[in-house]
Amino acid sequence: WSTPVHLKVFRINKQFGGFKILSMGGGKQTESLRLEDKDGHKWILRTVDKDPTGSIPEVLKPYIAENIMKDMITAEHPYGALMVPPLADAAKIEHADPQYYFVPDDPALGFYRSKFANKICLLEFHDPTSDETETKSTAKVIDKLVEDSKNHIDQESILRARLLDMMIGDWDRHFDQWKFGTNDTGAGKLYFPVPKDRDQAFFNSDGLLAKGITFAALPYLQGFKRYYPNIKWFNWEERDFDRIFLNNLDAEKWKQIISEFQQHLSDSVILQAAHQLPPEIYTIGGATIVKKLKRRRDLLTKKGMVYYQFLSREVNVVGSNKNEYFKIS
Repeated sequence: WSTPVHLKVFRINKQFGGFKILSMGGGKQTESLRLEDKDGHKWILRTVDKDPTGSIPEVLKPYIAENIMKDMITAEHPYGALMVPPLADAAKIEHADPQYYFVPDDPALGFYRSKFANKICLLEFHDPTSDETETKSTAKVIDKLVEDSKNHIDQESILRARLLDMMIGDWDRHFDQWKFGTNDTGAGKLYFPVPKDRDQAFFNSDGLLAKGITFAALPYLQGFKRYYPNIKWFNWEERDFDRIFLNNLDAEKWKQIISEFQQHLSDSVILQAAHQLPPEIYTIGGATIVKKLKRRRDLLTKKGMVYYQFLSREVNVVGSNKNEYFKIS
């Protein structure tokens, strides 16, 4: 976080022919702007650094010091998002292509100048599909599944994306972290996943305080290590998502997809991905990340099936609003 790096400068009136600000966005921790370029394409500009104090429940604020919460942000890898595109390409997963910029104190930012001046930000498409078509939110896709049983989810693509989440230690993959593209099959729609917001990729906390908090209250914050401390707890944030979107693949299909995933994520692909980090950052920890990724990839043969067995104990089979026939054998 403190290492100086070389970044391009983002000037809102000049970059890609100039942008128009549409609205302010972001969650409880991150500031973002929705932008539109001269060709009508929608973009998102969001800060890399965060203010976690907005996410602390009111009842806990007297007990958790703000400076401790801010310090925990450094467990995130500020440039981890740069490594994800080549890994996703190899695994055949749709993805965003974030670009890092330094945003100067630019008067053209107008009302938003104070929030973005002199900060490092990510710029990416609002709809990050390969053909730049409009994507749907998870909530809208669930509505479509309930509306008509002819609409389906590409569950094999979901599993590939979830395996990548586990491999890179991205524990924060709840419903809002996904977009969905649409393919028309002629007999309903097939929705494919487009993961977004890779802020927690390669998250790794250490120190006694972090370990104590993780063990006592947040067991999914296991950190990006050479092993998976507990694959079931790691996927806590995704428990409902997985039960909706991974309920139609059996054990043999999981084994097949895990094997293909491992073959596609070769040692050379992992090394290439690590070299997407700024050179100053790769020098610090790039080799360590490569070793961890190789080990975590190989462990998915066993750990992936442990998670499958966990999900398959109870399976949610949800009908639609159309008349349906269920045959259980």
